[in-house]
Amino acid sequence: MINLFFYFTPQLIFHPYDDANFNYLVPISVFSVIFLIVRFFRVQTESYEELVNQKNARLAHDKAIMERQATELKQLDAEKTEFFTNVSHELRTPLTLISGLTETVLEEKGHLNARSESHLFKIGQQAQKLTLMINEILSLAKVGKADYKLLRSPVRLHQFVSKHIDIFQVMAQKSGVNLLYDIHPKNLALMLDENKFDAVFSNLISNAIKYSPTGGDILIEATENKDEIIISISDQGLGIAQQEIDKVFDRFTSTAELHHVSGTGIGLTLVKYLIQLHGGSISAQNNKDKGAKFTIHLPIKWKVDWTGDQPYQRGKELGLPEPHHDIAQILLVEDNADMNLFISDILSSYGYGVIVTSGGLQAMEVLESQKIDLILTDFMMPEMDGYELAKKIKASRKHENTPIIFLTAKSDESERLKVLRLGVNDYILKPFNKQELLVRIENLLNQVKARNEYVSSLENEDLPDSSDQVLIKKLEESIIQDISLPELKVTDIADSLSMTERSLYRKVKAITGLTPKEYMNEIRMQYARKLLENQSYPTLKETAFAIGIRTTNYFCKSYELRFGKHPTEYLHKAENNTST
Repeated sequence: MINLFFYFTPQLIFHPYDDANFNYLVPISVFSVIFLIVRFFRVQTESYEELVNQKNARLAHDKAIMERQATELKQLDAEKTEFFTNVSHELRTPLTLISGLTETVLEEKGHLNARSESHLFKIGQQAQKLTLMINEILSLAKVGKADYKLLRSPVRLHQFVSKHIDIFQVMAQKSGVNLLYDIHPKNLALMLDENKFDAVFSNLISNAIKYSPTGGDILIEATENKDEIIISISDQGLGIAQQEIDKVFDRFTSTAELHHVSGTGIGLTLVKYLIQLHGGSISAQNNKDKGAKFTIHLPIKWKVDWTGDQPYQRGKELGLPEPHHDIAQILLVEDNADMNLFISDILSSYGYGVIVTSGGLQAMEVLESQKIDLILTDFMMPEMDGYELAKKIKASRKHENTPIIFLTAKSDESERLKVLRLGVNDYILKPFNKQELLVRIENLLNQVKARNEYVSSLENEDLPDSSDQVLIKKLEESIIQDISLPELKVTDIADSLSMTERSLYRKVKAITGLTPKEYMNEIRMQYARKLLENQSYPTLKETAFAIGIRTTNYFCKSYELRFGKHPTEYLHKAENNTST
């Protein structure tokens, strides 16, 4: 192309009117222009492709980094969850001991004076408070901003604040601090989740006491205007550095950095989140003279007229079940020596024979040499944990029908379902009380006794076999499908399984030790426990209706007889209990 240019250019210059040269000029010019255009676009295309390749390479590199980071974050999250689970287990065990031993001493309170009895009662309250606080922190840590459900009920602020004044009175007296409050009007009441608002007040009051000087006053006030309810807690301490006020609600802000933030700093983060759940807000500021003030703003729409009606009160406290006449042998598998001693004392004082082991391997050795009626095992243990122990027991023809109760600190539903699917008969969350433990054990032993007595009366052809577990599963599915129907009858269940009522009775009694009607009630109670633990309904009436029971009092009585625990404990605290 260049050669042609240099050849024809002189010809055009020195012989501009040479027809022969002119005839070549047009096509050559056109060709040259086309060539240059093509060349230009080719260079541009190559340059663009190079840029695209570079960008794709960067994107691939960035994607690889993001995938690696996502994997690392997922692993860190799993490690965090495992850490909190392990910490939960370690905390729940001593809390069980504190609660249980306090309860035992209070039951023998004849040798205590009123002051000591009051102090012991407050120790029990604080143990319950720590338990609920563990549950809240675990939930918050697991999902970042925990997906809590509010269980609102009418709360009279005057009584609510007065209760907390009483709870913190000993702590305030030791610090030389005065607790004062002014609620106006006195009958001011709100629809609140009392458990979660307990956490708010406990954090704010304890922080105020901690940072108040001797002789200082802490004032709790509540007022209303046309738009909102305003609650404030102020002290006369050092206050908060002005540049740090915005940080007091940040997670993991430590006491070394800020006043009014206790421990790891998660307290005020939780407070802020719980207030926001209620549709409100909280702010911090310094008083004009001295000290700090925390102010809560709640929408006026949650105000309710106080009618004077009292919340549901438990009737006469159910006593412990009658002791088992035959001396049942219970295998206790627990690696904590103090917990072993505590539980074995409860069981032996109630008339049970107790064999104590510290782990799964030792428990298996005992099972091979001893007759065991029931196994009570911890979940997290070295060498062989409770889950592996239960798997081995259920896989053994000799021990597969031995009832197992898990003592566990794992409160999430997936873990509970995991052990129940394995065939574990029941589980008890730590910390637990003596009545709950003994009622669960007695009920299971009675079921096993009834089953064994019935099986011994059967002919060989009626004895249960492996296929009967399939029947039980179908039976459970049939009951759960229509569990909300109060008119559900055994005849309906038998028809759905294509069985006669008599044959269903024989099979269910042989497998479970319960009549079909009793087994139906057992499924209702187990289903109710799941609903309560998951906080599926805000009231006991709705929970009872969901399982086909139309009378709340009957439901409460039946539930407590089965589990040794009143269902209101899942929804609201007893009047003198504290929460997080």
